[in-house]
Amino acid sequence: MSRPPQLPQSASTSLNPLAETFSFHSSPEQFIASRALSLHAANVSSASSQKPVKAHILGRNVVVLSSHAQVMHVLRQGKDPGSSEPKDTEPYVAAPAYAQLMGPFFPSPNLLLSEGEDHSCMRRDWEGKMAMAAAEALSPEAISRLTDEHFASLLEAGERVSLYATLKALAWKILLGVFLGLESEDELFNEVTSLQGDLLRGQFSVFPVSVNIGLWQSPRSKGIAARRKLQRILGPHVQKMRADGTGCPFNGADDAKDDVEEAANHLLLFTSSLSAKALASLLTAFLLNLFLSPGLCAGVAASTTAETERGRLLCSTLLETERLSPPIVGIMRRAQAQDVVVSHEDGHPATLIPSGWDAWLYFVGAGRDPSVFGANCDKFDPRRFMDSRSGNPVQDTVPTVAFSAGKKECLGKEFARSACLAVGRTLVQKGLGLEGAVDAPGVRAWLGWEKQGPEEWARDMRQLPTQRPAVPIMAKVVHL
Repeated sequence: MSRPPQLPQSASTSLNPLAETFSFHSSPEQFIASRALSLHAANVSSASSQKPVKAHILGRNVVVLSSHAQVMHVLRQGKDPGSSEPKDTEPYVAAPAYAQLMGPFFPSPNLLLSEGEDHSCMRRDWEGKMAMAAAEALSPEAISRLTDEHFASLLEAGERVSLYATLKALAWKILLGVFLGLESEDELFNEVTSLQGDLLRGQFSVFPVSVNIGLWQSPRSKGIAARRKLQRILGPHVQKMRADGTGCPFNGADDAKDDVEEAANHLLLFTSSLSAKALASLLTAFLLNLFLSPGLCAGVAASTTAETERGRLLCSTLLETERLSPPIVGIMRRAQAQDVVVSHEDGHPATLIPSGWDAWLYFVGAGRDPSVFGANCDKFDPRRFMDSRSGNPVQDTVPTVAFSAGKKECLGKEFARSACLAVGRTLVQKGLGLEGAVDAPGVRAWLGWEKQGPEEWARDMRQLPTQRPAVPIMAKVVHL
């Protein structure tokens, strides 16, 4: 007889709710792992890093889910892929969970904060726009050109640079170049990056109060002011791009006021500092894996001479990078209309998530779930996804969650993958690589090069708002 669902257990801690928020903000990996170990020590359950963890963060009751099955259960709304269940039975919603964090900074209408049929219609429209643009502004050729120019200047300078910092600069060139038609020398380029930086600092401020007393503004207040200024900039810029026949993916769109507003709202998302940091995070891990990992020795360029095989290895390495080192550590959903139940596959009682509670989905844990990825789930294996049906691992369905899944899968998934592959392919074709070393144990654990505990992650990595080394990894662009 199956046991009834149970509320997730809360680990014993001396921290008050505010301190718990700071603790999670400091290191999600240590926050989750330490509580799982505490539950195990108290014999509450045979807790592991994949067990649900209850916490109180940002004034909310939160259940952190880290198992691959449970994360996918929530993302697919408790349905099997291809389910024909009615759309109004969705038990998990994103908009209420994100309203406090994102609502003031990314105004509706947009895909992030829409639900139900409104979201479905908007997504179909934007998927069409992105598909039309992919052949031109979003094409690998366009991104390869920006990559070639960026790394040529680094090669000429011949100096060691912070890899994450220079890849964030490249990410800005890619995002503002393909979406806004801007070059890094343009005055508007610098203004947008500066305002987006203010917006992000306001969004992730641990002091979530908007205060403006003239001589001093809280980060949240400055972030909201930056959002308003960006809105005043982006609306006219959309109209200018249409008149000039430039930009993407907005060419040929209607000039209706509502359409311009929606386009500007999505540009605010696509060109956000969070997007630039996420792309830079994924690129950092990807290039370190390509050129400095023990698994590839001298790099992918030396691993094979066959162009087709090299392309498949690039794709497999990218998917393995997504699995181990997702740029965003996780996302949020809320049990909105009803209590929901998340089952376990290990014989333990199912987890009950009461209506109004949040489910926080920890992608790092889901990507390292031994029940899905085996005993070597923490180990970087560049050939893990090489055995694909189509010959191109990226085209196959793979159990990675770095870009979410289900109806709200990240619209930029294919763009981000295409951008990373274009950067890697360009460097390989030019015979370029990186010279440097990754010594910090926590960073090596992030990459899957060796196994370390949560203390090393907390010391050597930053996980919010995106994952990146705490101390810059200095690297030099060289001819291989």
